[in-house]
Amino acid sequence: MTAHQEELDARRVEEEVTRRMKVSDRVAGPPTPEEILRDPAAPFWAQDLVRVLLDKDPVDVVNTLEVLAVSFRARLDCILREAG
Repeated sequence: MTAHQEELDARRVEEEVTRRMKVSDRVAGPPTPEEILRDPAAPFWAQDLVRVLLDKDPVDVVNTLEVLAVSFRARLDCILREAG
């Protein structure tokens, strides 16, 4: 499997997780933290993280999560390059 195919597969998994985490009574948009906590398909570690982050300053949470998202995307890209 090529690095490009692995990246496409990773994106498909991400899209599927997002789809599963959506609540049927909501029309559009990402799930709220409360919806993630109620969603049986949400990973336990993600629910634990949500519980911790709900007690933090929302501006700090968003800024920190954006940095983490960039960091982990770069990590994934590196892993995919090395595998391909």
